[in-house]
Amino acid sequence: MDLSALASEIISDPRIGLPVLRDEQATVVGIQAYLSLLGKWNQRFNLSADRDPVALLTRHVFDSLLYSRALVEPGEIVDVGSGAGFPGIPLKLAFPERAFVLVEAQRKRVSFLQEVIRQLKLPGITVVHSRAESLSFPYKGRFQYALFKAVAPLADCLFWGEPLLQSGGQVIIKKEPTGPAPSPQSSYPGLFEQRPIPTINYSGVASQLTIFQKCST
Repeated sequence: MDLSALASEIISDPRIGLPVLRDEQATVVGIQAYLSLLGKWNQRFNLSADRDPVALLTRHVFDSLLYSRALVEPGEIVDVGSGAGFPGIPLKLAFPERAFVLVEAQRKRVSFLQEVIRQLKLPGITVVHSRAESLSFPYKGRFQYALFKAVAPLADCLFWGEPLLQSGGQVIIKKEPTGPAPSPQSSYPGLFEQRPIPTINYSGVASQLTIFQKCST
């Protein structure tokens, strides 16, 4: 399959609903370069269970770009537990003007993410080698959005995400169809649950973006 054509199809997919990109071709080229690097690193390190570039595009890149449906306000974004760079790297490639911080606990993945940023010459994005629960100043109260993807139970994501947010900021978690239902919002002081955003993945399976907003002070 022509990966360039598939990447172009994905970023134009109405289920994602990306706005008109400043440079669609640059985004396609960036996604291809990113997946090429991931393929090379996966030969030595276990960065992603999926090795097939088509599966990486249709599963991980597609699902990463679905987060864009909730990123309606300006402001810095933190991807907590970024792993091999999902969702942070595809989102950065689609929105190069936005600032990102990728947080990852495993050194080999941190090194990979740093190499992606260097090779693709991505400005306004940094990698922090840390566990989510260990993040502290200068990250407290810094971000408009904290993104989580298959990192930990919901309660942990909210506990880790809330201190990172500025007033009115949001924790965004992609809930899979088989995942547990959110607990009552009263369990999360300082956050209130917003109306979820329904999503449909590349294979047509429905899920949602679960959103919690930090109370204004």
